[in-house]
Amino acid sequence: MHEFKLHRFFLALLLLKQILGNPFILRIRSPNGSMGKIVIKENQDSDSSSSLRAILADHPQYSSLLSSSNKSKKSFKICDKNNALLDDSKSISELGLKHGSILSITSNSSSGSKQTSSSASSRQLKKEVVSSFQPFPELAKKDAKRARYDLARQKKNRAVHSYGDLLDRQSNFHVVEPQGTGPIHRVYMCATSAQRFHSSASKNKNKVALLLGTVQRERKDTARRAKIQTSLSSQPKDEDFCQVVKVHTIWEPPVSINQSKSKKSVDSHNDFLLKPSDTMKRVQKIASYLGLTPIGWIFASDDEAGEKSKKSDDSDTAMVLAGKDLVFGSQLQIQQMQQRGREEGAKFVSLVMQASDGATEAFQISDVCVQMTSEGILHPSKTSILTTNNEIIVDGKETTQLDSVLCLINTALLSHEGMYVSHGDKKSTVKSKTGTLTLKTKKALLKAVEETKVKSNSDDSSLFSLLCDFPTLLALDALLADDEQTQDICRLVSKWTRGQKQGAQISTKLKRTLKSILTS
Repeated sequence: MHEFKLHRFFLALLLLKQILGNPFILRIRSPNGSMGKIVIKENQDSDSSSSLRAILADHPQYSSLLSSSNKSKKSFKICDKNNALLDDSKSISELGLKHGSILSITSNSSSGSKQTSSSASSRQLKKEVVSSFQPFPELAKKDAKRARYDLARQKKNRAVHSYGDLLDRQSNFHVVEPQGTGPIHRVYMCATSAQRFHSSASKNKNKVALLLGTVQRERKDTARRAKIQTSLSSQPKDEDFCQVVKVHTIWEPPVSINQSKSKKSVDSHNDFLLKPSDTMKRVQKIASYLGLTPIGWIFASDDEAGEKSKKSDDSDTAMVLAGKDLVFGSQLQIQQMQQRGREEGAKFVSLVMQASDGATEAFQISDVCVQMTSEGILHPSKTSILTTNNEIIVDGKETTQLDSVLCLINTALLSHEGMYVSHGDKKSTVKSKTGTLTLKTKKALLKAVEETKVKSNSDDSSLFSLLCDFPTLLALDALLADDEQTQDICRLVSKWTRGQKQGAQISTKLKRTLKSILTS
């Protein structure tokens, strides 16, 4: 009985094949991106008069294209899967199309121009992405906009999405989670530099400065004293040591007239620190002569944040970075990673000081935040909540809002005396508006130069104590005509600060040069 039913089924198929002929299917992609198919009979395929245009005109979904093109017969074009233009006046057999071939219909006018502009923009975007620097390549993601476009395209073709499609979509989004530790274990801030910065920040709000120092390796437990090593003593392990940042001086950008007008914004200072300029080149040059590198930045928050923290019932409320400060700190770190390498440039800290009372906290920015900044995903904001261009995953959910707290790594902050700060004067040795030497500093330097010329056996300690100041050296570099003289002064100052005071002595010729530029 079962075999009889199968026999009748095959007879029905054979009869249907004789009536309809061998089916020939073409898959058509419309200008809007949707896919369709048409079934062509065998006799229609063998008819030489049945051109590809005539076959498409017999189907309602494509007849509208033909009816709208009565005035212009070439309002749309037909391409194969390789985007090669086909002659629609020929038949299917003449075109060499096979069963299951894919054709694309695109408009010659609007769709063509849009496709050209979109392809040009995509090439430009690809060029920008390739040329851009990736601070953390392992965290880099594909273009999330392209992922959203692919998903929207899939929705038109099928109604149900698999779990793998959703996972593939979320794989293109950044996952933001609190980062426990960073490359730096603690920060040693120069007390004199912090006091000077607080003094200027109390007068001029939203002050910023560049931290110059060194990265060193020391024991995690500083209270533990080093024991006398014997043959039976165990060797210290790498886990017992950590990397720390020691800030020896800071550099505050000079406040110009245009910058002093915009008191509510730090964009002028930010552009000054990020964009290459002659002043920034001189800062990096003097720092390299002294063995220093930019290892962070510090900024003074406005009084509104301080008032909010005072009004809060919780006395342990910590200061956080606003969205604009978080993005700017990430941009500075990216700049250092480009100049010094990814590993060394990632050792970068951000310090925020309360302008009212001088309370300071240290942070490190998480790796995923720095990577998102390099990709242009984060929007700077004046609050701690940032908006993103693309979706990100926070707590397993897709969102376009990010709290800056999730991007910060709390870092211990300690105090010490920096090596390149004049400890005799707690006030700045240069003018805040121009960066030139103050009249008091000029008189002190001139007096020290004259005293050392009178005393033949002098070790120039009084002069070195004044020259051992980064802003002073930067101001003298602008006055000195020869760079070798600046390099000699920095070499002697660096030697004197490291305890080699006997061999550090400024030549008579260099003293005469200093006297001439100080008196002019």
